Amino acid sequence: MTILAGLLASLPAGMLVEYTLHRLMHKPWFPLLHGVHMKHHRSNDAQPLWLELRDYLPVAAIFAPFGLLGGWAFFAGWATGAVLYAVSVSVIHNMHHRFGSRFHELHHQRPDCNYGLTSGVLDWVFRTLGNPSLVLTSAPQGQPEESALTHS
Repeated sequence: MTILAGLLASLPAGMLVEYTLHRLMHKPWFPLLHGVHMKHHRSNDAQPLWLELRDYLPVAAIFAPFGLLGGWAFFAGWATGAVLYAVSVSVIHNMHHRFGSRFHELHHQRPDCNYGLTSGVLDWVFRTLGNPSLVLTSAPQGQPEESALTHS
């Protein structure tokens, strides 16, 4: 039961890490991944899965010690959940680019919104949720005249 609790606790934590890391990737003062991420935005291509994992697994490792707060069994679930979440984020982001996602395409056109890759919940909480109906289909990296943020 404790392993299951650790696994379940890792999921919202993973969502917060994913959202925060993606926002940090857009900050020039975060040189670790900013340049690589901006290259990805310019090309708008899917990255190979191993590159996605390269970006997310080290950050998951940074948060691994929090799982120890609940003991070893909790940590086993926490660590498993963190790895599964990193793999899920990587696969979902890759699928956004391969099969299309208006939510994610708007992020590429307006990088001030839609940072969540697995869900828009934290975009809603932090008021960065964009309106996917504003995706431009004619210009690949255009700027919609209207604000993309739903709370504007």
